[in-house]
Amino acid sequence: MATKFSLSSRGADLNSSGNGRKSMMAAVENSLRRLKTNYIDLYRMHAWDSITPEEEVLSGLDDLVRAGKILHIGFSDTPAWVVSRAQAIAELRGWTSLAATQIPDSLADRTPDRELLPMARALGISVVTWGSLGSGLLSGKYQVKDGEVTGSGRLTKPDYPSQNRQANTFEIVEVLLASAPELNVTPSQLALTWLRHRSPNIIPIIGARTIEHFDEDLAAEAIGSEANTVFATLDAVSAVSRGFPAEFLQREPILQLLFGTMHEELDARSKLTV
Repeated sequence: MATKFSLSSRGADLNSSGNGRKSMMAAVENSLRRLKTNYIDLYRMHAWDSITPEEEVLSGLDDLVRAGKILHIGFSDTPAWVVSRAQAIAELRGWTSLAATQIPDSLADRTPDRELLPMARALGISVVTWGSLGSGLLSGKYQVKDGEVTGSGRLTKPDYPSQNRQANTFEIVEVLLASAPELNVTPSQLALTWLRHRSPNIIPIIGARTIEHFDEDLAAEAIGSEANTVFATLDAVSAVSRGFPAEFLQREPILQLLFGTMHEELDARSKLTV
């Protein structure tokens, strides 16, 4: 069982919003009451408010763990540098460390490849992904042609925001829709399996509305090594620029400056990969 705190519950009342201790303590009591439980397995900060010190957030969460009201803690929608700093503070202070971070991640938007996913892997933090099907764009219920989305759903509305998409998202969708029949799976199954295939610490959130959709998405776990070629194709078409410093540090001249001619012999784990 997992839930979050941070979002405003009473409009202009600052005490009922943000990442601060007062909001946190009130929110957890409300959650325990509504969920009719004595404890919460995973309690996450919903989003970084850029105001509350990390120490205040972490000490409050640690107190809740010690009180037995929550078991594990996490952050959601927070910059990589904040998560990294918070994890270091928790370790130095002997407080409960972060078990998970929640971020948007999918074939439709791989910008987390730049900082968030490498950070989570390096720190041993699980990644819970939302928007795993690109707000439904990767589900198979929509068709893409000539830069337009067709089908029945919110994505066809002209005023629906195109957030969490890459510039070539429509091309990615076309490849996904063409690849799924090759494996005799649905587009949503392939998109979710691709996400899980990336790293064992990635846990997609399934936003199914019916039991049938839920069972269908869970069946994606049965897809095995026969999909590796398709995964490679999806990796290539959805890749994003890693930017500086990741791409700079992987340039051949820089590697030679750092390690001479021995850089090719180094353990692959030293590479800045997701």
